[in-house]
Amino acid sequence: MNAIILAAGRGKRMKAKIPKVLLPLLGRPLIKYVLETARLAGSTKNFVIINKDTGDLIISGLDGEDIEYVYQNEPKGTADAVSKAIDKVNAEEVLILCGDAPLIENETIKSLIYWHRKNNAAATVLSAKVKDPYGYGRIVRNAGGEVEGIVEEKDANREERLIDEINSGTYIFDVASLKEVLDEIKPSPVTHEYYLTDSIKILAKMGKRVQAVRSKNAEEVVGVNSRRDLAMVEKILRIRVFNRLMDEGVLILDSINVHIDYEAKIGEGTVIKPFTYIEGPSVVGKNCEIGPFAYIKNKTIEDNTVLEGNILKK
Repeated sequence: MNAIILAAGRGKRMKAKIPKVLLPLLGRPLIKYVLETARLAGSTKNFVIINKDTGDLIISGLDGEDIEYVYQNEPKGTADAVSKAIDKVNAEEVLILCGDAPLIENETIKSLIYWHRKNNAAATVLSAKVKDPYGYGRIVRNAGGEVEGIVEEKDANREERLIDEINSGTYIFDVASLKEVLDEIKPSPVTHEYYLTDSIKILAKMGKRVQAVRSKNAEEVVGVNSRRDLAMVEKILRIRVFNRLMDEGVLILDSINVHIDYEAKIGEGTVIKPFTYIEGPSVVGKNCEIGPFAYIKNKTIEDNTVLEGNILKK
């Protein structure tokens, strides 16, 4: 399996000097979470779609021999972006991921792949049930529950807008089937862009099997399209980091007033007190007491250390 990661969007709403996918999220760029997801899913080659304006910044911000960069110089939509890379894919299956959706969990992707293979599907899309589907593409099913297509918000009729199952923008395709339909996709009469969502309807009309797997947790399919989205995603990810550390035997006394970056490692038996910041790939040993008011950045703290503020007590 290979992966195509969509990262050519300009992200103008972020009002940032760097590409949206490079914005920091708990100490690492957004897109690094997506790359990690692809790798853990079993992708041996990851094609990152970039644009001519911000591509060099993304290339300089990432590393890995399994990454190949592909340019989409004109913003002609997701199907056009995929078409730039599909002939480079050297696998029977391709996973499509959005570079600005960092919360999708490994188990969810594994379930998506498992269901796709079990049903010998041409395409399988990750969907989610949400209370407010406004703005999202809707998963359209027939009376028997089979997926017929995905309709975008602007194209949906009144009945379709009531559908609460949304498209996440994450897919797995049989490569041969995807190649077969990419040339069949027509541009939107409104935006003149080519949408990958149209491939689902085309495949279904051809009689090929199309599946949708619902995420158990709708929050994981959230994409980052604004500063507010970024803040919300960071809040969710912080809770995941704290839960992981506590399951590993770390005591965090005040999770509201503690910041710990994603790549930080903390040993069993360590207590993290309020107003402590641990940034970067820092390593804190076992049975330590850190804080209050401690600041650790890119450092290693030995076992049994007591650190209050910047004062080493033990």
